[in-house]
Amino acid sequence: MEAMDPVRAHVAVWSEPNAGRRADLLRQCWTEQSEIIGPGYCFKGHQAVLDEAARFHRDQPGCRAVATIAFDRHGRWVRFTIAMVNPQGEVVQEWWDVVELDSDGRIARVITFWGRL
Repeated sequence: MEAMDPVRAHVAVWSEPNAGRRADLLRQCWTEQSEIIGPGYCFKGHQAVLDEAARFHRDQPGCRAVATIAFDRHGRWVRFTIAMVNPQGEVVQEWWDVVELDSDGRIARVITFWGRL
């Protein structure tokens, strides 16, 4: 598995409208101990993230997440920026993530910062 595959799969979860495919993507990149921490929230484990991704797709139909810069890796850490793009191709939200990879190369933790870097 290429080092950035888990990070790409994580981004793809937020663009995949099909719940079954989202679950498959998440299994590729997460463990049950993995978590997303952001301003005012923490989602830990597969089901919590899948529930949040379902809410995202329900509340933002047709929107998708797109990594807007190349993944910048330093050891077990990866950072990158993301844009939420609406069905018309317009950027409606931007944020950046810092990802910690575990010893197996899967995601241990995602820390999200809202707004531009």
